[in-house]
Amino acid sequence: IADLKGKEYEKSLVWQTEEGFNVQPFYNSADIAKIEEDLAHTHNSLLNTENPDFGYRYWANLQKIEVNDLEIANKQALKALQTGADGIVFYINSIISSDNLGVLLKNIELSYCVVSFRLKGLPGNFLQNLSVHVKKVNIAREKINGELICDFAEAGETELFSIFDQLAQLPNYKLQISLGSTQLMYTTETADLLAEAVKLTSTLVERGKEAKEIIPQISFGLHLRNNYFFEIARIRALRFLFTEIADSYGINFNPADLVISAFTTVRIDETTKEDPYLNMLSNTSQAMSGIIGGCNMLTVFPHNENLEETDEFSMHIARNVSNILKDEAYFDKVADPAAGSYYLEKLTEQIAAKSWEAFQEQV
Repeated sequence: IADLKGKEYEKSLVWQTEEGFNVQPFYNSADIAKIEEDLAHTHNSLLNTENPDFGYRYWANLQKIEVNDLEIANKQALKALQTGADGIVFYINSIISSDNLGVLLKNIELSYCVVSFRLKGLPGNFLQNLSVHVKKVNIAREKINGELICDFAEAGETELFSIFDQLAQLPNYKLQISLGSTQLMYTTETADLLAEAVKLTSTLVERGKEAKEIIPQISFGLHLRNNYFFEIARIRALRFLFTEIADSYGINFNPADLVISAFTTVRIDETTKEDPYLNMLSNTSQAMSGIIGGCNMLTVFPHNENLEETDEFSMHIARNVSNILKDEAYFDKVADPAAGSYYLEKLTEQIAAKSWEAFQEQV
């Protein structure tokens, strides 16, 4: 107050977000006294106790591979896995059979890496074809994991039922709910994601499936932005709120059971067209917020994507962002660095509260 020299505190130092809540210039323990217990059960939920030699905080570093030619995509995937990636996200624009999957996944050890698939349109029998391939290469279905990313919003009840029938054969595969690249308010986006999950669950429960067959095989995809602290808080809020929803269905669901995939966003404007390397910096900042917020999978897009032709160099840099944060910045040494931060805890609670209000208006 003394330093303000007569200026109004509220007007000078407090700012209001577009979500409609105030952000203070500083916080202390009193600010989280009422919410500490509520958020505490999500703290350290991602602590890696099974094999801490790989770090107390583990996330999978995924490389995006566009599939235009099966053999070329396979070679790119193998090279990525041999040079730092923990998994692959294949972007597929056409129907693919189990035989074609054999070409695409040749020599990829599915038991030791994450393999996700982004399909154009509805998946049809894709998961069934994947199950056939897994059986051909003699891998136990429960040992492979990844996500199916597809445009299922317009799918009918029969098609949704079929997707989850096929997912039941691949217990560690998830159907990802994502709004794609969006500029919605964080609270609106979070509410929309939760509403989509509940709508999907309700539709299938009405058709005879049990919630316990659906909830564990739902994951979320988030496109990160250049808003560091808010990204951390909104990921934490999403995990907290979805756990509450799962509990409401009577499912024994832990916060760590939810898979959240984070994708960086490459900025395209006159500045980055002139200097695409600027996106290397924002990719790194976005990746940091994704990891601290608690993503399980991180895909860093090449810094020059849609600005110029991506090449081996830009793909190499993309997968190395995650490795540098892990091996040189030691982000894997602390399970939950945001836990107990007065500002981040309060911000998480504010985003969660506003998101829940918006969510209840939709359901």
